Amino acid sequence: MFRRILVPLDGSPAAEAAVPVAARLARASRGVVILLRVVRMPPWYTDADHGDGRAHDVDEMDTSAAAASAYLADLARGDILDGLSVFTAVIGGPVAATILAIAHEYHADLIVLCAHTRARLMRWMRWHMSTHVAQRAAVPVLLLRERVGAPAVTPFDVRSRR
Repeated sequence: MFRRILVPLDGSPAAEAAVPVAARLARASRGVVILLRVVRMPPWYTDADHGDGRAHDVDEMDTSAAAASAYLADLARGDILDGLSVFTAVIGGPVAATILAIAHEYHADLIVLCAHTRARLMRWMRWHMSTHVAQRAAVPVLLLRERVGAPAVTPFDVRSRR
């Protein structure tokens, strides 16, 4: 069964629809849920201030990471995950590559994520990221798709590269 379930979140209610699915699977297998929030970093980012005004952007990114940590902590304490072991991680980097790296680092057995958004360009970008993860993950991916006028999410795809 799935002992470590990774749930990447972007802060949207649609992405959060993956949490109850992951919680149910974790309860059935006595597993743990890993909530992940990837914070996008500027391409030039390093830990040092470059002295060219970029320190403000680094401060903004740190504020974003702190907000993301608080967001995940609130979700972890919520009723949906009550009684489960929950880990949280806020990591900076490119979204798809970071999800894959964290899945490997935390020894995830399953990734549960929701492809969503209604704007055409954003929907394409989210779908592209989701399929990128599904195609390259070393573990199964349960990809949920939001449908307008239907329940919040429906199981869409499970892929494994084993």
